[in-house]
Amino acid sequence: MNRALSLLAVFAFGLALFASPALAKGTVGFRTGLALDPDDFVVGIHFRTDLFGENFYFVPSLEVGFGDVTMIAGNADLHYVFNTNSKLKPYVGGGITLNWFDGEGNNDSETDFGGSILGGIKLTPKMFLEAKLGQTAALERSLGCSVPVALMTSFATDHDVREHIVARGLGELLVFNQFVSLRLDCAGELFRDEEGRASPYAPGHGDLLRAIRDSGVLGALRERGVEVVTVSNVDNLGARVDPTVVGMHLLGGCPLTCEVALKEGDPGGAPVRVDGRLQLVEGPRFPPSFDQSSVPVFNTNTALVSLDALDREYELTWLHVGKEVDGRAAVQLERVYHEISRHLPTTYLEVPRRGPRGRFLPIKTPRDLEAAQEDLRELLASVS
Repeated sequence: MNRALSLLAVFAFGLALFASPALAKGTVGFRTGLALDPDDFVVGIHFRTDLFGENFYFVPSLEVGFGDVTMIAGNADLHYVFNTNSKLKPYVGGGITLNWFDGEGNNDSETDFGGSILGGIKLTPKMFLEAKLGQTAALERSLGCSVPVALMTSFATDHDVREHIVARGLGELLVFNQFVSLRLDCAGELFRDEEGRASPYAPGHGDLLRAIRDSGVLGALRERGVEVVTVSNVDNLGARVDPTVVGMHLLGGCPLTCEVALKEGDPGGAPVRVDGRLQLVEGPRFPPSFDQSSVPVFNTNTALVSLDALDREYELTWLHVGKEVDGRAAVQLERVYHEISRHLPTTYLEVPRRGPRGRFLPIKTPRDLEAAQEDLRELLASVS
């Protein structure tokens, strides 16, 4: 089983952050502290922009204070954050503020405009990538081995992901890009925006198979002695490198193991027989007459692949995917990497969705995160 110690977690397909498009250039957070003159306990919410300058951030906020008086304050602050190796980062700053005070009630209120001087400690929370890396680091400590990690990004996320890795000190990850294609309109012509520009997109995680070779990452993994690659989405916190799953992959004797789980109303691909061969088929490829509910499991998009199986070309199907872009219909042609099950002997491994060994906890929206809190606590406690 020593081979199981040479693994790779390929966290495709980019960094998942909770931000709507309108907030994509900043973060929302909560704050608490003490105010002097008047003496109040203060709670509030703020929006912090992306880097405004060297270590500077613009931070508008709204606060409510309770104590000597009731206070409501609107602030426009500039923060300077000190670089540290800790998740706790001190900051100082100042700005302008508009305050409303209510001293004793009974119409005893006033509004003031002024300035503020402030300081505090910023707690840098874990994002999905840190959580996945933490799971891998725990495995390394428990087994006394090294688990190389590679991350495939898109053109839209690559710069930010690389900066995030450096800023958070996440180590020497192997980062490589998937490719870029251009959207079409429904007539098959180039889709153009209102200014006449072509509309680029990333053409699916099928790019993994060629991009990992062309980038040199496959060669780097081979030099490190990697023999088995675990491929998972970064937003699926349940899909981590697990020696038990690796053992099942090795015992199966196939170059590819695809994880499936019992359906709970889940859409997506599933293993079915096509021309007598069992393979994973993505949802859009099923004939309209096919009853997908007749297949009790679905593809979790997590797989284990022997490294040698990645070092070759595969003919993959281009899928027609309809999108709405700027309020108009557009067409994207995409490929999926697990279609290599059509070409390779494959083991299909049914895995639990949740629990200490759960392997399917995708978090794509804040609502997903709220719904999965108990499952995530149980999962993360089991690997801490």
